[in-house]
Amino acid sequence: MNAERLKTIVDFLVEAENSTKLQSLLEQLVSSLANQVSNSNQPQFQTETASKLAALETSLQNFLVTLSPAKLNNIAEIKGTQFFSAGLIAEIRQWFSENAITPAVAQQKLQNLH
Repeated sequence: MNAERLKTIVDFLVEAENSTKLQSLLEQLVSSLANQVSNSNQPQFQTETASKLAALETSLQNFLVTLSPAKLNNIAEIKGTQFFSAGLIAEIRQWFSENAITPAVAQQKLQNLH
């Protein structure tokens, strides 16, 4: 892969992130999970965390359905599937299910992701 092609792919992903607001949604999820961890006896924070995860999933899915197989291959080629694939949501959901009793562990992993 040459530098020009890499730049084209990265520019596309930056534009995609700007339009989907994935980083912002991820930050909101981290924040709501922090509230949940700090206030575990408050059910509104659990509801907020679930809502933020659903918003992130919806935004990502809406983006993914617009991609051609070639664009998906480009994303995979630069190792961007960690952030731009349904696997991201699956991984986050797995963290939540593995750490249902200790959401602080899921919070740590999310903070490392963004």
